[in-house]
Amino acid sequence: MALLIVLGIICGCNKEKQIIAPPTTKVAGRVLIKGTTLPASQHPLTVRVFKQTAYQRTEVGQLVAETKTDSLGRYRLRFESREPHMRYYLTLQSEIAGHFAPNQRRVYLENGRSQYRDLYYVPQAWLKLHIRHTTTHPDDELRLYMGGQEVYTFKGETDKVILSGPKPGNTPLLITSGLRRAGELQFSRADTLYLSAYDTSYQLLSL
Repeated sequence: MALLIVLGIICGCNKEKQIIAPPTTKVAGRVLIKGTTLPASQHPLTVRVFKQTAYQRTEVGQLVAETKTDSLGRYRLRFESREPHMRYYLTLQSEIAGHFAPNQRRVYLENGRSQYRDLYYVPQAWLKLHIRHTTTHPDDELRLYMGGQEVYTFKGETDKVILSGPKPGNTPLLITSGLRRAGELQFSRADTLYLSAYDTSYQLLSL
């Protein structure tokens, strides 16, 4: 009986000495130009991992790990997920002329796993939109929604050109429009345009 008690004490001590290592999260991928398989730059670009410390996505989290890309746009990171219940995310930090600032876009990771995540720089593009509406009703009201706060309203017969941008390039753009006559909706429609990167795309919209 005494021997069993001693063995029990020894086993209990061994259990107390066990240290559980925090899970390791590994991530690798490439940094590309959106809509292509081209590396965003041959120069080093900074990739960072943050721990989200607040429920508000607008707040910057705590920096956990950082690396730079090679000449082919490849990166590799590993870090200990010491708080596995927290969320960890990747961001790009370096800015490139002709592209939107990347650090507002977050790519969330799976804690304690190896994973592959490509990251993208969104190139800028512009739209030259020609709006044409032929009518004999001067009270026609044509309204266009081009995303965000960009809204245009035209009265009566219309033949206008709008230059809009910069907008995300190599990306579809949804334009919704509607026509009211004497306050009543006559029609509504949706058009999807594709904007080529680093260029001004022309589009005629007859409504």
